[in-house]
Formats: sequence, structure tokens, C-alpha cells
Amino acid sequence: MITKRCIKSENTPIGQACWELPDESIYVHRLQHETKSLDCVIIGYWEKDWNGDIENAKTVSKFSGAYEEIKLNSILYENRRISYEEFFNQSLAIATRKNWNLSAFNAPNLAVCYLTDFLRRLGHNVEFVNFVNHHMDKFKHLLSKTPRCVALTTTYYVDHQVLVDLVEMIRRSSPTTKIVLGGPFIYSLVSRESQEVQDFILSEIKADIYILDGQGETTLGNVVESLKTTNGDISTVPNLAIRKEKVIHRTPVLPENNNLNNNSIRWKAFDKDFLGRVVYLRTSRGCPFSCSFCTYHINGGKFEQMALSTLEMEMRALCEQGVTHLMFVDDTFNVPASRFIEICKMMKRNRFRFKWISYFRCGHVSEEIFDLMQESGCTGVILGIESGDQSVLDIMNKGVKVEQLGWSIEQLNKRGIATAASLFVGFPGETEQSVNNTIKFLNETKPTFQMVQLYYHYDYTPINRRASEFSIKGAGYSWSHKTMNWKRAAELVRKVYTSVPGSIITPLRRFDLWTMQYWESLGFRRETLMQFLKIAQEMLLATLDEQQPNFSAQQNRLASLFSGTDTRTALSRLNSLQ
Repeated sequence: MITKRCIKSENTPIGQACWELPDESIYVHRLQHETKSLDCVIIGYWEKDWNGDIENAKTVSKFSGAYEEIKLNSILYENRRISYEEFFNQSLAIATRKNWNLSAFNAPNLAVCYLTDFLRRLGHNVEFVNFVNHHMDKFKHLLSKTPRCVALTTTYYVDHQVLVDLVEMIRRSSPTTKIVLGGPFIYSLVSRESQEVQDFILSEIKADIYILDGQGETTLGNVVESLKTTNGDISTVPNLAIRKEKVIHRTPVLPENNNLNNNSIRWKAFDKDFLGRVVYLRTSRGCPFSCSFCTYHINGGKFEQMALSTLEMEMRALCEQGVTHLMFVDDTFNVPASRFIEICKMMKRNRFRFKWISYFRCGHVSEEIFDLMQESGCTGVILGIESGDQSVLDIMNKGVKVEQLGWSIEQLNKRGIATAASLFVGFPGETEQSVNNTIKFLNETKPTFQMVQLYYHYDYTPINRRASEFSIKGAGYSWSHKTMNWKRAAELVRKVYTSVPGSIITPLRRFDLWTMQYWESLGFRRETLMQFLKIAQEMLLATLDEQQPNFSAQQNRLASLFSGTDTRTALSRLNSLQ
């Protein structure tokens, strides 16, 4: 087991683990004498071809809104639906006469960086594959070394069938390697489902070991250590579900409380070519709010924040590594306001000159905050607007007034900070009038981008406690309540998209503000990306009814757009990456 200091305070619950990593120097000697065997391979993300998902969704389109949501995030092009990212690559290929296979998933996966560094600090021999689809040769090479274990992060997965296929692919390449799964998908599963359902899904996935803690890095470290020193006996490691055939055995629970400051990422330990110019950063854990459509405030654990000095240290390292663009993934990066102000001032004081984006909450803001955001390099924010109707916002327990949302968008737009308004249609209590109010709100405030999706009902969120009050029936994309059903909501999403000409449609699937930040880090100008989105928007709206118009005019405009001088810097950098 990992030897650690256990630091407790008067606020630490009895029986709860409160670990911090020892000084790195303790492990230097051990690391130098580590065997050459590979202890662990961290796997970031593997994307399954979504054509199968499209066909499956289409077959049940009379009973579920899943296919409607796909149509709202894709273009019917040359008789098949493709994502914006694929269309971007195709358009670039036509303009440059060279095939491209670029993906924003090539940006360093934050979980991969964090877990790799965490395990290496413990002296383990660890390698990683950031994005399997684009690094298949590396993936196969590392598995050929028969590592003791492969650890899969599950941040981006919502369907266990994808994990089934990935586990099977790993098993074929390295049959004796232990496969470990943890992260948001697994923790969400064990938090909301009965043990019977959990066991069924975990048996279906067929991994060997599942980490059940919401954090999990200490548990993973203990698993790797046990595989090395106890002949594979992990029965004494807490927080696990261990699969043996179709039987799932659970070990005792010992909640983790890993220190954000002691476990900060040593960015200088990563190769500059891997980091590139854009990196995700996390400065906090958990959420202090309690929106009724979300469970993160429950499952994410206690709201904790990294010390300003630790964040400053990480940002200095990233600056020295040549990183120019940052993406803060905190759900509540600007809360509390006092800390956010100090972060912005720290960035100004260090003259980092990062271009950064983040999520942003519109309550408790001031002109000083917006000024500091602009001065510290903020180029865009994702706003969880959710609705432009006050009654719906109140049911959501958003704790914000429509007027506050509008004023924030006005102030951000005024300072040239891109605003991406994220909304969904069909939440319990939604009506035709509330959707009209949302349309009116968007037309008046004019956010740069609009990201509108069909409501997806999770039956384990707080709003479901009011199921009888709202007559909620069904789940997922197949639901109804007393004022609306999924079919009408899907029609109203289309109405929003066609009634708000002043905001550019940005799909949630593979071309949101995060994706644009990645393209910008490669040298594309935002104006170029916005022109691409405007042309793609014409095509999206034209194909919502499965019609296939002649897009020669749009194709010519795209060819001209990507052949212009504005893209030369980007193309030069892209050529160096190929």
C-alpha cells in the first residue's frame, strides 16, 4: 500500500481518509531503480464511429428525441450525417488539397495528465495514450509490452457500450493485463443505480477492476502498488468493485480527500510537443450550487479550491512550456468573486498573456470583474443560461434573475469577450410562452453563440423528486410532463434556432467554444471560425428535415475562406503537426 501522511483537522469527518502525497524526494531513489516493466498505461479517450449511434437513434425516432438531438448537432452532407468537426476537416481538405484528420481531443486530456503525474510521483513506470483514435500505433505498442494494468478515464462517456468495445479491444491486444475503470461515468453509475443494476452493467463492460470513489487517484495508486508487490492481490484495497466472471466483489469504502495543492500537476514533466499550445486547467472540485437538473453538487463532493499560489506555480510552468491558450474547466470558476478577482489580478501581474476561456456564472458580478477578465486575457465564456424565462429558472433553482443574465452578456459583449449561451428546451414547467420568452431574451441580448439542446431527463436529479407535481413520465430523450413532451420540445428547439438570427449556432457535438479554442491555438483566427460556423449553420438548418439541397454555393465560400491569407499561419503549423 502507498505510504502517506494522513493529515486531519477538526473539520475532517471521523473515518474519512485525508491523504496528501509525500515529498517527491522520497521517491527519487526508488524511481531510479524501478524495473523496466510497465506498471500502468493511462488511456484518455477513444471515440467510436458514431454512424452506428445515428442508425440506432433513427430506428427509435418515433419514441425518443435522440435522433432529433443528433440532427441539431450535425449536417446532412453527401447523403450522410457528419459532425461539424468532420465537415471542418473536409472543407479544409478541399481548400488545401490535403487530407486532414484534426480533432480537439488531441488537446492534452486533463485526467490523463493528472493521473500520469500522480502515479509517476509515487515511483511507478507509467505511460499514456491521450486520444486512442489518433495514436493507435502507440496504443498497440504499449499494450504489446504487457503492462500490469491499463486505467481508463471515463470523463467523456455517457454510454457503457463504448466502454464494452474499448475493453474488448484492450483484451485482445494484452489478455493478461488488468483493466481498471474509474472516473465520472463509473461514479455516477454507482451513485444512482441499485446494486443489481450496477453489477449487471459492470459485468457487461468486463473490466477487471472498478474504482468507486468520486476522486479515485489514491485508490488507483494502491491498485498499481498491489499489482507490483502482492502478486496481484488487491482484496485489501478499499473503494473497489472486482469482477470475477459475472460476480462483482466490493471492498470496504474509505472516502478519499486528496489535497488539490499537494497534487498539482508538474507540467514541466511533460514534453512540449505533447502539450502544444492549449491546456485544460482545473482550480477547484465540487460545486457550491444546487441546480435541480444536476447532481454534481451531490456527487462532486465538498466544494474545494486550489490555493492561488499553487495555480500561479502551474501557470508559470505552462508559460515556460510554450502554452498560449488555457481552458478552465471549473463549473464555477468565477465563484466566489473575491477569489476570481485575485486570479485575474495574478494573471495580469505575471504578464502571462494567456488567452483563456471558462464557464461563467452571471450572479454576483461587477464591472470591475468584467474589466479584469478582459485585461487578463479572457476571450470567451460559456454561460449556463439554461432559459430566458424567470419561472423556469426558478424551478431549476438557478438562483439568478433574467436581468442579471442580460446585463452580464451586455458587459461581456461590450468588452469583446465571446459569449456562448448554453440552454435547453423542455424542462419541467416549460411552456410555449416560456420558450418565446427565451427567444425574446436571446434576440435582445445577442450572445455571440447559442447552444440549444433538447432536454434530457435524468430520473436521479433533484427535479425528479417533484415528479408527481409536474406529472413527469419517462426518462432520457423520451419523456413528458404536464406542460410539454419531448416531441414538442424538439420542434421548439428548431424554433429557437430559426428565430434568433443574431447568435451563431454552435453545436454541442465537437464544435463548441472549447473546440474553437483548440483551433485558435493552432493559428486559426476566430473570425475565420465564425465564418465557417455561419456557413455550416445554413447547411444545418437546411437539412433538419432530411432534405439534401445543393450546397455548391456554400462549398465555394468555404474553399475561398480556407484558401485566404488568414489561414496561412494555421496551415503552416498544421503541416508541422502532420
